Amino acid sequence: MSEYIVDRILIVTNVATITELSTGDLINQVSFGYYVENTPEILNRLPSPLRENFPGKQIGLDELILFIKTSEVMYKVGSKWHLTITKEGTLSLAAVE
Repeated sequence: MSEYIVDRILIVTNVATITELSTGDLINQVSFGYYVENTPEILNRLPSPLRENFPGKQIGLDELILFIKTSEVMYKVGSKWHLTITKEGTLSLAAVE
């Protein structure tokens, strides 16, 4: 059995429709990560213009972003996913029930 170099639970922090620049096609961007409290220390690490865009109590920090060409996205903001990556490079992303 392969050893995991990554083994964690991530939350979908954002799902957005974007334009693939090379073709002009619409694709979906799905961001996976986690949320942290929006503290002055966190805000001070952001460029000045971005600081005003985070008035909420939490900020999403992304660890994995997928770009998917599909008409329906199975990933919903707030849903949890188990991400594993083996030493050989096998990536698995499974829904957490």
